[in-house]
Amino acid sequence: MYFATMSPTARSLPSATLMQRQDARTLKDSTGKEFGLELFAAGQKPEGKITEVSYMFVRPGPDTKPVPKVSLVTRVGDIFCGVGYYN
Repeated sequence: MYFATMSPTARSLPSATLMQRQDARTLKDSTGKEFGLELFAAGQKPEGKITEVSYMFVRPGPDTKPVPKVSLVTRVGDIFCGVGYYN
């Protein structure tokens, strides 16, 4: 789970601690897809609207190979929240 303010600095990324406090809009996956822009755009939608964002990301653990991941993002007040799963 992660969340960010409209600033848009990522505040909590438990499985990706290196990205905490990074501008979420700058995030790119291993294929070059700018998924951070999609996450941020999803957080700008009306409160309660859930948006799915797909990208490649490293699964927690020893394997560093990126795998498909889907995040579900919604806005709650002045922050956006997301949770994801790996395919």
